Amino acid sequence: RVGIPTKFISILGDDQKGADILRQAEKVGLDMSDSLIVKGGSTPTYLAILDENGEMVSAVVDTKLANDFSEEELNKRAEIIENAEYMFLGADNPPFVEYLLKTYEGKTKFVLDPVSGAKAARVKHLLPYFHTVKPNRHEAEVLCGFEVKTHEDARRAGAYLRGLGIENVFISLDADGVYYNNGEEEGIIKASCLDILNVTGAG
Repeated sequence: RVGIPTKFISILGDDQKGADILRQAEKVGLDMSDSLIVKGGSTPTYLAILDENGEMVSAVVDTKLANDFSEEELNKRAEIIENAEYMFLGADNPPFVEYLLKTYEGKTKFVLDPVSGAKAARVKHLLPYFHTVKPNRHEAEVLCGFEVKTHEDARRAGAYLRGLGIENVFISLDADGVYYNNGEEEGIIKASCLDILNVTGAG
């Protein structure tokens, strides 16, 4: 949509869910052709349960198949990784993430979206390998070890993360917007005023 060639490399089962994802990706122009399709596998699924205000109260997750994406399968895609300007990662499967970061260090720029506070804690030791991080407020608290409640707290978190060697820091602050710091520019981009249907994935 922004005119940048993008690949989404994932792992899917050869089930109906996997087929639906591939079909929808093709429909919107998202290249998933280098994803791993596991014969007989069940496509990883995340089901969010929301309350009447659109707030998530619980979730049901089945991502067991993700563990089948081995180091061998990753290295089959080495050329793609090494020719990418950026590679975005979640914090699932920390040993796999660590292998990826250390194997391809210096060959692309890694961007971290921690996904959750619990998962952020498991990759905290790997922060110096990332070029850019994009935690939400709670994930930033886990990564930094202190509360991020105010704008001043966000600035302190930005300075802390930059101090680890991370070049770009973005912290989503729910209704307060997004804090950013690249060492030269720092500030908060205010969130637009919208009617919220649900907050899933909204930081």
